[in-house]
Amino acid sequence: MRVVMNAAWRSKLMRTCKICGVKFQLVGPFAPAYEGTTPEGIRLYRRPVAEIELLHGKKHSWASQALEPGENLLADVAGDLLHIRAEIEPAGATAFGFDIRGHKIEYSAADKSISLLGRNAPLEPEAGRIRLEILVDRTSLEVFGGDGRVSMSSCFLPDPTNLDVGIYATGDSTNVVSLEVFELCSAWRR
Repeated sequence: MRVVMNAAWRSKLMRTCKICGVKFQLVGPFAPAYEGTTPEGIRLYRRPVAEIELLHGKKHSWASQALEPGENLLADVAGDLLHIRAEIEPAGATAFGFDIRGHKIEYSAADKSISLLGRNAPLEPEAGRIRLEILVDRTSLEVFGGDGRVSMSSCFLPDPTNLDVGIYATGDSTNVVSLEVFELCSAWRR
């Protein structure tokens, strides 16, 4: 598993692992999973826990749809608590990504990498497809690529009035095999 951390995290949000000394932010619940041996060696994957589905509210979904440059399938979706699952074939696009409240999560087909808030991680397509899972909280973005092979967690401080969400392609069209966006209910019951 490759974990990419945001260097701009505020010290109040950081904790230090007593075993290895690594600094981290307390983020959404996740489940580590041993996936066996990969071409790169033994790997531990990181995924959101299945119980996140207990917080699912309204669902928006698309399947087998071309995404042209300048088009946004998510134009009618907004929110600050979201769970996004996507399987996308880059096809002819040079890049595709998500715009979450003014912050981009982008996959570069040329570099075979994903970027979030100025950091990059390699992410190879599997059978020509990129699988992403994204958790959006009011001040956190978490991206899981390749079923948890890549994990990127970041603190972000978006404009509180900007709840816009978007998906985009650059260069040429891309094929959205499946896209699900769930509006999340608060974990803190009132």
